Amino acid sequence: MTQTTTYSNARNVDLSFDDALTRTRAALVDEGFGVLFEIDVQATMQAKLGVSREPYVILGACNPQLADRALTAEPQLGVLLPCNLVVAVQDGATVVSAVAADAMLGMVGNPALEPIAHEVADRLERDVLVVCAGGGLGRRSEDGGGQAFRQPQLRRQPQAQPPKSRSPRRSRSTISRSNSATPCCPW
Repeated sequence: MTQTTTYSNARNVDLSFDDALTRTRAALVDEGFGVLFEIDVQATMQAKLGVSREPYVILGACNPQLADRALTAEPQLGVLLPCNLVVAVQDGATVVSAVAADAMLGMVGNPALEPIAHEVADRLERDVLVVCAGGGLGRRSEDGGGQAFRQPQLRRQPQAQPPKSRSPRRSRSTISRSNSATPCCPW
């Protein structure tokens, strides 16, 4: 089932939470996105508030080429970034959600961002969400003119080791950063 709001697009997936999280990470990497951070909301709420909730992980995704184009067109855009995706369990079903990039960047009112927003939306909505929905679609093949698709190779992204000293605001168990050399960027 597809769920759409003014700010997000989501799909129920026929996968376990862990499999959906792994496939979402792999699909992002396959499309040139790095995962800058992961926030385990379930663990954070349990640790900070003693509240039990279903699994819920926020992935902050960045595509350096698209980020460079967007920040060149709109230097203050960083306040809206990076693009977030969510893998969660809602009412017993696994759901993968992505920010609606067209809506997010459309609120800026800069026409130069429109083609960038469409490209980000295309990559996140079709390539990530459809792959996770088990539809058998993956990244566009290089020779298919956008018509042919291939299943992405599932690769686990290595996680950086947490810093030795603990920040008083962050728990090592709830936030992880990728081992990417990419600086913080929108996609």
